[in-house]
Amino acid sequence: MISTAQECDRNDLTALWREAFAEESYAVYFYRIVPFEDIIVWRENERPVSMLHMLRCSFCYEERVYQGVYLYALATSKPYRNRGIMGKMIQAAKERAEKDGCGFLCLIAAAPPLCGYYETFGFDKVDGADIKAALKFSSDLKKYVQWERMQEEKTENTSEKEDFMENQMVCRLKEIPFCKFSGEIPY
Repeated sequence: MISTAQECDRNDLTALWREAFAEESYAVYFYRIVPFEDIIVWRENERPVSMLHMLRCSFCYEERVYQGVYLYALATSKPYRNRGIMGKMIQAAKERAEKDGCGFLCLIAAAPPLCGYYETFGFDKVDGADIKAALKFSSDLKKYVQWERMQEEKTENTSEKEDFMENQMVCRLKEIPFCKFSGEIPY
């Protein structure tokens, strides 16, 4: 069942993060600054088995600001995959974003094959050429992005690093100008 995360879910969310992304230190810091009400979870036996983070952002274009949501760290525990859980959570995120007056959702697919999956929910791939604008995040989230980029620089010369920016996708919930997103999105 879909619900909003609670602070008491912190350990379960960190464990799910570790399972999905084979990393824990980001999660430990991340869950100190991101409000739990911005995390959608799917519960089985009262514990989160799938998660989706809704990070508020804005998109500036020709002196207008459009409010949106960046979907981040989407993950489902292995035993619960291929049951349609994430699809229901993405739909819930779209409905919540529309209700909150947001104009778009965006995300970065972790791998090119996932782009086709996200297209089924109305996401379109964003061409990386002719970048015209950048997503902006709240001050707390900016601190997280800066911290994450610092971690990123430590692994910059390893083969583990992939170019996720090629997998940027956007889902327009309301009419916003056609524009392209820069690499100002955390991943």
